[in-house]
Amino acid sequence: MPTFHKDPLKRLLADVRAHEDERRKRQEKHEITYQQALIATREKIKQTEGPDMK
Repeated sequence: MPTFHKDPLKRLLADVRAHEDERRKRQEKHEITYQQALIATREKIKQTEGPDMK
């Protein structure tokens, strides 16, 4: 949520902080999705190739 300031510099800094916060949240969400996919892939490989792997 953008904060409105009369000072342009404060407004710019507030916008930058808000953008960084959103980026971090999005990055964290994508990291969780990636880790889950990595685990699922490893499990699938174990099930498929497990007996043949040495």
